[in-house]
Amino acid sequence: MSLTVTRDDQTLIVQGRLDLHSVPDLAAHRDEWRGVQRLDLQALDSVDSAGLAWLLELETQQRQPQGAALAWCHCPASLRRLMALYDLGLDGEQLRSSTDIEEKSDGSERD
Repeated sequence: MSLTVTRDDQTLIVQGRLDLHSVPDLAAHRDEWRGVQRLDLQALDSVDSAGLAWLLELETQQRQPQGAALAWCHCPASLRRLMALYDLGLDGEQLRSSTDIEEKSDGSERD
């Protein structure tokens, strides 16, 4: 399945394959997605490191003007496994480094 990205009010819906071949086509639409608050990833068939990099860039783009993190909704297990390779994870629906999540869960601070 090819990639489709659509906006529904404050939600960006990502469907299909988010990979090295589909990511370059997304650059032309970058301004259309400003101000989104949620990523709906339920229909994401597959993702590679280029796709994860695009999602992280989108997260950064949204945090700068708003100061608020995106909600990563319905994140598939395959994406969570890829995120773990980069020491990333989700705390609820918010992106965090794995270290931040561990600190929060046990209440201690890591060196």
